[in-house]
Amino acid sequence: MLKFLYTFIIFLCVSTCVIKNVAADYDDSMEYYRSAQEAYIRRDLSAAETLVKKSVSSDKQNEHAYVLLAEILYLKQDMAGAISALKSALKLNPNFTVIRSRLEQMEREDSFDAKLREVKQGIFEICHPEELRQRRGDEGSDMPDPSVAPAGLPQDDSVRLALQEAYEKIGKAFDYYPRHTIVVLLYPADDFYKMTNLPQAVEGMFDGKVRLPLPATRTPLPDDVKAVLWHEYAHAIVYGLSIGKAPMWLHEGIAVYCAAMVKPHDCAKLKEALVAGKTLPLNFLFNPSGRFNAGLFYQESYSVVEYIIQIWGVSGLKKALKTGRLPMKTDALEKRWLSWAKEKYCSLSSI
Repeated sequence: MLKFLYTFIIFLCVSTCVIKNVAADYDDSMEYYRSAQEAYIRRDLSAAETLVKKSVSSDKQNEHAYVLLAEILYLKQDMAGAISALKSALKLNPNFTVIRSRLEQMEREDSFDAKLREVKQGIFEICHPEELRQRRGDEGSDMPDPSVAPAGLPQDDSVRLALQEAYEKIGKAFDYYPRHTIVVLLYPADDFYKMTNLPQAVEGMFDGKVRLPLPATRTPLPDDVKAVLWHEYAHAIVYGLSIGKAPMWLHEGIAVYCAAMVKPHDCAKLKEALVAGKTLPLNFLFNPSGRFNAGLFYQESYSVVEYIIQIWGVSGLKKALKTGRLPMKTDALEKRWLSWAKEKYCSLSSI
């Protein structure tokens, strides 16, 4: 009997120790995970990767840590690592349907991205089509000749210079220069539209990475393509300033504002709406839903951003990005903006 009690007491002690150790490991894992999330949101990807790997090491059953690791590696263009991390998450939870869809998306992107080669330039990691490797320098050499671009593709320098100019000029305008690497993926047009399933009217996208279909032109880079590069890069600026909290209208309004530094933006739809008295109410602009005129949405968002900058300066716009609050109430802002927009675009201040 005494032997049984002794054995039972030892069993309880060991069990308690195991439970405490497991709980401690879980707490450590979640603490690392939360810290990794914070680093990821502010785009400190190196710190985020280190922290989330510690989370995984502390608790190898934390499926969410594997998912976060995948997203971190995805932004670092480590597609193999990202895909592997998502597969680990699915092994732990095979019914994680959202992650299964994300895995399929990453694998699809990787099949196209594998054709690209990477060039590091400042904060930008530029991924060009494999075709650029076909450029040849001296006869008999496999080294590329930077002075020659194949038909239908821009030279490396055109894209690099456009991005560097965007970094400097947009950075100066907003007093903000990202320090983390931004991946820029340039696809042959067919690959871009096959991969994204976007309509031909879409000229680029930003999903944490800048993605563009390559123009069917030789260098120099046309202003309309350069403007798209600036537009998509501006989304990275907005994300950084707002820590991912900016609403769609501010994202697009600022992106169009930055692109207009390269090529003036056509505001024909806004002019028509102002004349007809059919602009989008600002309450709707700030919280769009259902079907709406995308062209008018972009142009009106741009105009409101222009107005905020003119009246309150870039500092006022940055404050709105960081706090999520506009300089004045929506109704008052709408009344003042409408009067300003009619005069600026249509000379219709009396309407």
